[in-house]
Amino acid sequence: MTVISEKGTGNGTYAVEGGLAPGQTVSVTVSCQPGSRAAVTAKTRPLVDSNFPCRNKSDTAYTSAPTKEALPEFAITVTTDEDAPYWLAVRVADAG
Repeated sequence: MTVISEKGTGNGTYAVEGGLAPGQTVSVTVSCQPGSRAAVTAKTRPLVDSNFPCRNKSDTAYTSAPTKEALPEFAITVTTDEDAPYWLAVRVADAG
């Protein structure tokens, strides 16, 4: 299920409402201007840490392993270089 679908410029942090339940996975997709770079991070487990060049309209950045425990506060941060615009989608799925 898609839990976050946001547009922004430069950087932003987005919380997953309700957090994550044990066994869920996180899939992050971010799009940005070709020629710029986007970093996608999360500071809690599952740690998300991807930094990639934007080549086309949709670049999948990361799919996590299933969480081992509940994470009531889970957030994703997007940072683009040169304050480039971006679109972020975060999907949460039950394992298996």
